[in-house]
Amino acid sequence: MTDHDITALCQLHGAKAVSDAAYAAMRGEYKALSALGVSVIGIGALHRMTTIAYGQMSIDEQAMDAAQASINLSRLP
Repeated sequence: MTDHDITALCQLHGAKAVSDAAYAAMRGEYKALSALGVSVIGIGALHRMTTIAYGQMSIDEQAMDAAQASINLSRLP
């Protein structure tokens, strides 16, 4: 998957959705990634997806993403 392919996915489905699907796939949950029309890919490509998608998010989406990550970390035992 090229950077152009990832950017196109972000434009079609929304950057936050692409990022969330890639993070879910990193946890072994591939349903959201499949819904975007992407087959299972390696961790490096998933990381690239999250990086590109984050850059495509609005400031508000980036803030919400950071807040959700903080909340998720606070719930770890």
